[in-house]
Amino acid sequence: MMKEILRQIRDIGVANTSEIAETIGISQLMVEQALAVLQSKGYLENVKNPKDSGCVTCTGCNYHCERKQPHSSTFLITEKGKQYLNRNKPS
Repeated sequence: MMKEILRQIRDIGVANTSEIAETIGISQLMVEQALAVLQSKGYLENVKNPKDSGCVTCTGCNYHCERKQPHSSTFLITEKGKQYLNRNKPS
């Protein structure tokens, strides 16, 4: 499940907990727990959005998502996370 979450974030570039939960088909609580572990290992970075009142290219947000609703916690995969996925690719 952790690798699947990392892959999901890698593939879309940035994601929040509700998007990940919906895409993978698990509860948001399970995603939050997995993200905490991945973040503690240095595979993810939690990006705080200073203008969390709605999007359309938020200040400090590189996602350019044109959302009409606030972000929840948003995560980016780190270089360490990318390296972890690359060395653990299925053969």
